[in-house]
Amino acid sequence: YNPPYQYGCLQNSVSINIDDVWSSSINLPFNFCFYGNTYNKCLIGSNGVITFYQTNNTPGGYSTWSFSNNLPSTSLFVNSIFGAYHDFDPSVGGEVGYELVTMPSGCRALIASWSDIPMFSSTCNSLLYTGMIVMYENTNIIEVYMKEKRVCSSWNSGNAVVGLQNATGTQAVVAPNRNSLDPDWTTFNEAW
Repeated sequence: YNPPYQYGCLQNSVSINIDDVWSSSINLPFNFCFYGNTYNKCLIGSNGVITFYQTNNTPGGYSTWSFSNNLPSTSLFVNSIFGAYHDFDPSVGGEVGYELVTMPSGCRALIASWSDIPMFSSTCNSLLYTGMIVMYENTNIIEVYMKEKRVCSSWNSGNAVVGLQNATGTQAVVAPNRNSLDPDWTTFNEAW
């Protein structure tokens, strides 16, 4: 666990005081290879996901929060990075944002962060999530950092997932014990 950047105060805010939305389309200044396809734009969801699939996921549109399937599954966002995907509520507080940075190696990276975002449900708003997804130019490495991830077991059965899924929902890579239907989990200072 060694996040390469800060969680808060990123240049571009997303879903400001709005719950369950996709960002506007984000143009990457580099090509990113994901499951054999190359992309130069993505969307950030307020519930801890980045997607390259913009056909059914409308920029600025609704980003669903309810799920009860393990990866891989066409019921979950396809062509996406989940880190951690959980029902958060940025309308109550916290900060969702991204920044394109040049790393010490000289390569660029997209840093997307969810900082001090309350869990959804009035009974769980005091439980916070802080995490980040980093996508690196050239290497196509994806890193997920979770500073704090709590559980709201009374909402959406506490489901959360950390992983990747291809464009057809047939292939996935999931962090051990971090799939949607694994037992509810809390973590601090975890990285994948």
